[in-house]
Amino acid sequence: MILIANMAQLIKKAAIEAVEASKPSDLIFGKVIKTNPLSVNVDQKLTLNEEFVYATYAYSKIMQDNDNVVMIRAKGGQKYLIIDKVV
Repeated sequence: MILIANMAQLIKKAAIEAVEASKPSDLIFGKVIKTNPLSVNVDQKLTLNEEFVYATYAYSKIMQDNDNVVMIRAKGGQKYLIIDKVV
């Protein structure tokens, strides 16, 4: 009985690690450093430039330096979409 429980735990752990390793979509918060060219700081180690960040049409019209924003990170973590300003 204990062996089956341990095996179930190992399978569950492996499944969770596999999902996390694939970097599924996620909400990410950041701060617009500059609007032209677009630069968004996600944390101390990661600043994204316009090659990796896109903005919705509506938000791109009102975007300002120092805006706090919410983004969707695409699966794989290479592209980010700013969806709105955080207030």
